Amino acid sequence: MSTTSCNSPSGYLANDTDCDDVDGTINPNAIEVWYDGVDSDCSGGSDFDQDGDGWLLNDSTDPDCDDEEGSVNPGMS
Repeated sequence: MSTTSCNSPSGYLANDTDCDDVDGTINPNAIEVWYDGVDSDCSGGSDFDQDGDGWLLNDSTDPDCDDEEGSVNPGMS
């Protein structure tokens, strides 16, 4: 829920960087636990693309064979 105010009312944050207000363990300062299906650090990226190369480890067609190294993926010739 959001509200507009000059000051943060009790129970509200001054920004919207916390992506899950219900679960305190999910926040921008959390350490990401890869491949659990939860965006723990609120980065907005896929939880199945640790190296950020756009290839997903859990892709059933072209899975990323090394998700810790962006230069190793199914798109390499």
